[in-house]
Amino acid sequence: MLIGPLAGAAPVLGIGPLPACQILDVPANPGPNDDWATTLLDWSFTVGPDYKPPDLVSVHKGDLGGGGLVRQVAIGGLKALTAAARANGTPLEAYAAYRSYATQTKLFNDGVKSYGYDAAITYWGRPGHSEHELGLAIDFIAVGDTRISSEFESTRAGGWMAKNAWKYGWLMSYPKGKQSVVCLHYEPWHYRYYGVDLAKKIHDSGLTPREYLWAHFTQFNTDLSPLATASPSAAPAPTASVTPAQTTLIETSMGAGATLPAQPQPTRAATTNTAAGGPAPADVFTIVLIALAAIGSIASVRYLQRRQRLRRR
Repeated sequence: MLIGPLAGAAPVLGIGPLPACQILDVPANPGPNDDWATTLLDWSFTVGPDYKPPDLVSVHKGDLGGGGLVRQVAIGGLKALTAAARANGTPLEAYAAYRSYATQTKLFNDGVKSYGYDAAITYWGRPGHSEHELGLAIDFIAVGDTRISSEFESTRAGGWMAKNAWKYGWLMSYPKGKQSVVCLHYEPWHYRYYGVDLAKKIHDSGLTPREYLWAHFTQFNTDLSPLATASPSAAPAPTASVTPAQTTLIETSMGAGATLPAQPQPTRAATTNTAAGGPAPADVFTIVLIALAAIGSIASVRYLQRRQRLRRR
């Protein structure tokens, strides 16, 4: 599960399309054992230099020849795969399995020295970015082979793997013709373990593992910024409602961390008007006082006029 939401939060769909291949170092968090299958590593996402899988064991525990380490969680699927391959008459060996950050650093640097940086980043994962560092990836060869080959899928062993490995929880990470999607060159020997259930879903979707993990288990926007999360408020003020679809559209177009436009607040009505459009209570009181004063003045004038008439008599 990629860093973003609080631990234990349900996975959500990635916001927007699959990101382009970018040389970045966005932290990826393998999480506890029940999250290992959904960790996405590619050109952008990294486990960093300090990560080490917690349950590494020899590939021999999976009845696989060759050498190297793999996570215990993959042993059941590895045993099933090797048994099926042997029954097919195409037994397998491990050419490479788990690599530490230091080992991956040396391998990548050797590639840079030999072929240049631009070529190296398409054939080897940068340190921290290789699926081998998860302890879930194995480079397979047929028993008797001494090296990996781009022709592996055209052999009996490699062809059987390409068609059947998913049934046992294993998927080819970098299939042919998908470099623009998965970022690395075609590697018919490189398989990663996802577990039987998830591997079947990915296989049936027709997507590469990178596409599927992004679409179903990421917590990032397409620009690889974390999804914005709402902050609870003790007494939220009433505002015009915004639907989830509108919120997603705004976050996608404005980028992560963007705040929604301020909602218009009702203004206080002018004191000269009420909801009914008549005079306000204060104005009514003033009018009454004026009227009383006028009545008093008229009464006084009439009283004086009456006294003058009486005197003339």
